[in-house]
Amino acid sequence: MIADALLQLRILQENQRGKLYYAQGCLHPDRVMQEHDFVYMLNGQWEIFQGREAFFMENDDVLILHAGQHHFGVRDCLPGTQTIYFHIGAGHKDTFQCGKETPSEGALLPPLIHCGGRPRVKLLFQELVSIWHEPAPRRDRKLDTLFELLLLELEECCGQEAHFH
Repeated sequence: MIADALLQLRILQENQRGKLYYAQGCLHPDRVMQEHDFVYMLNGQWEIFQGREAFFMENDDVLILHAGQHHFGVRDCLPGTQTIYFHIGAGHKDTFQCGKETPSEGALLPPLIHCGGRPRVKLLFQELVSIWHEPAPRRDRKLDTLFELLLLELEECCGQEAHFH
């Protein structure tokens, strides 16, 4: 369930409030995380690998790096690249699959999603990070709702019909 994963939501480098600026460019870390890594490209370019597959991010792209999968970079991002990101704990029903079959629960999203022309995706990333960092009544419920809305928007970016249970 999304709520289970959101309770584990963790954003690193809190002083950055989930936004990173790479003035000189930077190589993506070589790692396997136990969390999903959601990255929104505000400005710039970056090639990031998950397993053997390369994903080339540009402005307004979202990259979802799946928990338990090896991801890394081989070249620095473009100097001046800016991203918004958050890490979210993997739910017990999460799977990493290459097939196109829609799961019975949740969402099926490709790792790289082109979101140009959908400003709501960027706004949802910003709002998720903002609410995470501010003590607020019902914070977990707000995060849960925003994350589900983000998944719906990402599915629409992919041209998929929303499929949630």
